Amino acid sequence: MQKELLSETSLLSVLHLAGDSRVEQFLKLKIPDADFFLREIDSISNAACTWLTLMSGINFDVFQGFSSEGELTDFFLTKQYHQNVSAVAGNTPGLKMKATAVL
Repeated sequence: MQKELLSETSLLSVLHLAGDSRVEQFLKLKIPDADFFLREIDSISNAACTWLTLMSGINFDVFQGFSSEGELTDFFLTKQYHQNVSAVAGNTPGLKMKATAVL
């Protein structure tokens, strides 16, 4: 693209933008080729695969479900403090959301 813009038959010469400092600055930039971007994507892919491998044995499920509002209430009144967790949601009428607690 830069080579085409530098040619005398380019849009720049027709629009008389060749002397604009912003255009000249753009034309002086070194734009990487496709191989550069492919190497970058490969590096990102390797990092993602490494991350997934490292995290594969860790359980990030921090929610404990309850089958009823009563079970949540019992947990809140008797066990929550001792387990050092926060009850954050209950069974809402009209919604199909189960009661949960963050562990």
